[in-house]
Amino acid sequence: MRIKLVRSLICLVATCLVMVAATQIRWSADATEDRRNSFSLADQQALAQLSDQLTVTVHLAPEDPRYADLRTSVLSKLERVIPRIVIRFAGDQQSVVGSASDESYGEVEYSYGGRSAVSRSTGTEEVLPLLYGLANVPLPVPATGAGDYPGYPLVAAPWIALPWFLGGLPLLVWVAWWRSRRAPAIKYTSSQKEISRGHLTSPQDNCRGRCRLGGLAAAEEVGTDSKAMPGVVGIWRIEMEADNNVLAVDGRQWKEGQTSAGLADKARALYEERYAEFLDRVQAYAYFPYAVFERTPDFRDGEIAVRFEGISGRIDQGAGILFNLKPNGDYLTIRANPLENNLVLWKFEKGKRSSVTWVKNTPTPTHEWHDLKVRIAGTKVEGYVDGKLYLQDTLPEPVSGRVGLWSKADSHVYFDDFTVTPAG
Repeated sequence: MRIKLVRSLICLVATCLVMVAATQIRWSADATEDRRNSFSLADQQALAQLSDQLTVTVHLAPEDPRYADLRTSVLSKLERVIPRIVIRFAGDQQSVVGSASDESYGEVEYSYGGRSAVSRSTGTEEVLPLLYGLANVPLPVPATGAGDYPGYPLVAAPWIALPWFLGGLPLLVWVAWWRSRRAPAIKYTSSQKEISRGHLTSPQDNCRGRCRLGGLAAAEEVGTDSKAMPGVVGIWRIEMEADNNVLAVDGRQWKEGQTSAGLADKARALYEERYAEFLDRVQAYAYFPYAVFERTPDFRDGEIAVRFEGISGRIDQGAGILFNLKPNGDYLTIRANPLENNLVLWKFEKGKRSSVTWVKNTPTPTHEWHDLKVRIAGTKVEGYVDGKLYLQDTLPEPVSGRVGLWSKADSHVYFDDFTVTPAG
């Protein structure tokens, strides 16, 4: 907190210094083609030589249209070119309504070097000669052939414009189109050779037989949602851990009841015409983060395994395998927890969670990688941690549904090597 306060104070002081310095800077540049915001070059050079203070006293009300013309045509230009100038109104309460009794209303008085002159003009044709007379400066003569606004109107040289519009611009459009059509390149590290040998199919393919996401999402971009294991509830993204891409659930930023971004599109990809039913249930019962494996639409018998590492979480560090996920949002999950050293088979049905089987003394220390596996055979369920059988249970009916990963609360957990192996 002390460091934050000091840094904030430094930023505040620096901002104040910049603002004060900005009020003292009198610099401008006219970027218009016809220099309509400036005098001609010859007049600017002559007026810049006036070293004494020029005082302009305006006998006009600010809301008077004549003052607006005077401000645009003369005063604003004088402020940008004369080093020392003061512009003020005559009388604090002057207004258009009260001008009838003021004989000097409409006059503009210019004072320079102890001399003064009065004019009612709002144009440069009368005001500039008046100023030159007060300063005893001869009228400037424009450069021969240059004119007041050299280069106006601005015309591009044809030897530059034609090659650009006929060659450069079409080429740029073609390159942009070509890059948009090209498939993104996928780079593999030495630890990902198994993927290049064919164990990892495209995200749209359904797995027949053993399906392994080896080096979980190794070919996906860090910081993005996984295409093969999209998050449905909570915050799931690809992260880097020891030169290897892993899928992470980050409950530190998650709020209970918060579904993942783009949920409607994900639900449509998972359940097609039944996506609306699934979407309604998820949004109504979004209490526990989970992600769904797209490539296994209907897992029944076999094994599901994953490696996990608990990173942080004061309430929970839940790492679970989700299975039997139905279009109505019901599912089963078997989960380990480094904070509790237990293995639990949970049932999530009609928006309510309840434990099916609870096994204690299953050590899974934080910041260490562990293996979690569930084996399904008909109605029988077996749960393994680090290769050891801990949990056994018999379900009321066989398993049939999608699979994925599961977590809870503020858990920050890494997942890797997710494998689905159907029986036979």
